[in-house]
Amino acid sequence: MVIWLHPDSKPRTIQQVDRMVSAEIPDKQQDPHGYDAVKQFMIHGPCGESHKLSPCIDSDRKNYTRHFPKRYCTETSFDDSGFPVYRRRKTNHIVQKNDVELDNRWVVPYNRDLLVMFQCHINIKICNHARSLKYFCKYCMKGHDRATMLLVKAKKNTTTYVDQSSSEPVKAAPIDEISQYLDGRYVCAAEAVWHTYGFSIHHRTPSVERLPVHLEDMQTITFKGNESLENVKNRALFRKSKLQAWFEANKKYPWGRNLSYQEFPAKFVWDGRGCQWTPRKQGLVVGRLHSTYASSGDLFYLRMILTRFKGATSFADLRTVNGEVFSTFKDACNVGNPSKLWYDHIENFTDDITWMRRCVLKNNDLVLSEEEIQNWALAAFPVEFLNSIDMSGMPKHELKLKVGVVVMLTRNINQVLGLCNGTRMVIKKLFKWTVECEIITGSHAGAMHIIPRFTTTSNESNSKWPFIFKRRQLPLQVCFAMTINKSQGQSLEKVGVYLPSPTFCHGQLYVALSCVTSPAGLHILLGDGTTEKKYSTKNIVYEEVFYNLPKM
Repeated sequence: MVIWLHPDSKPRTIQQVDRMVSAEIPDKQQDPHGYDAVKQFMIHGPCGESHKLSPCIDSDRKNYTRHFPKRYCTETSFDDSGFPVYRRRKTNHIVQKNDVELDNRWVVPYNRDLLVMFQCHINIKICNHARSLKYFCKYCMKGHDRATMLLVKAKKNTTTYVDQSSSEPVKAAPIDEISQYLDGRYVCAAEAVWHTYGFSIHHRTPSVERLPVHLEDMQTITFKGNESLENVKNRALFRKSKLQAWFEANKKYPWGRNLSYQEFPAKFVWDGRGCQWTPRKQGLVVGRLHSTYASSGDLFYLRMILTRFKGATSFADLRTVNGEVFSTFKDACNVGNPSKLWYDHIENFTDDITWMRRCVLKNNDLVLSEEEIQNWALAAFPVEFLNSIDMSGMPKHELKLKVGVVVMLTRNINQVLGLCNGTRMVIKKLFKWTVECEIITGSHAGAMHIIPRFTTTSNESNSKWPFIFKRRQLPLQVCFAMTINKSQGQSLEKVGVYLPSPTFCHGQLYVALSCVTSPAGLHILLGDGTTEKKYSTKNIVYEEVFYNLPKM
């Protein structure tokens, strides 16, 4: 069952999610009805070493397909993919099932009111993210439910006897688990009636024709591994892409030149065998261009042109503006002076920005400056995409820290105080917008500093993105390890040196071992762990460096 909530009723905070979905065992004294319902319908397992015949155990991979038991979690959160991680606190509430005590780690997420009302297994999932919504739609369309069944023969009254010649019990014949395992399709009563009357299980309209976008002579070509290059080339010349065939159709059918590339499937049918467009006689089909990112270069501007240009007969036509053929699609897009277009119609472009921000922030008195309105209007990229950008010199959007973790400073703040790029520190306290750190290396070791957030701006010469990127974040990076060359000059009480292969530079091993202040704090791991243990490694020294040394 799919329930789409009104925007005002959607759970947007952790507290709202906890009121709607729970993954904990209720208190038996305070809520006996909820406790009994959870115990009967919403407990997974038991499975594990004591119940190896559980259907959720993959015997080949030797793991649990349902990922139970879950980990304890003090509060509800959302992971990187947008899936909720429900609260599972470590409490004294347990249930006993098959002589095994199970706690909150074995609870399937549920809604208390629905569970008590219907008295059946109801697994609740909240989709508040684009990625989780995509998974949800795929889950609903995955096909028929399947049930795994295990048939076990009834025990017979048999006696174990001892062979007098060997004085050992006779072993019984092994159980054929494969023949006892059945995989069956589950069809509920409602679906069975639906099939009986011949009703459609699902329907999708209109049909969608996916239209590839590629630069000239850069279309996708498929071939077999043992196929000759000559055959691949000849087939590529014969089998045109949908975009190339669109050019040919515009030459052959003049009346189709009033259609853009994405409008073409509404009047023409794609012939996959003949690799050509033919006039459509019936049906309704819409075209959908393949998506491209702003970082894909000229391909991004080609897609922009294809959404507007009609009747093109070649790639050169798409690059032609007012009779002038430009070398790139980007130049063809910029010839119209987009800056002038923006400032001439800025009021029409930004008339709803203030209203949208007021709805998001739920503040009807919000007032935005002209610069803020322009920034929000130009933010055409999804927030999830902007947060996922990871470029050199720019801190990550999400920085996970805790007290005691070792971090490295990623920018120069105050060189006199030792706050330089590369300074190692340890987190002592966490505040809302700042952290308190202690320097652990160098001449300023032991000094305490408050590290605030900084606004970092991307390099304008970076042509990968069509905008100047700014991010406000702590200039820190979690630092558990460093290379030998980076550790030169460091002095630490405890050092662990990992050498999957011997060093290869002159004096490199000496640099690694000299970082520790005492032999007791030095630990060395040799090899990658897949081979036998090693107890020695090479110290690379080039004798040539000692040649022509001045004599004392």
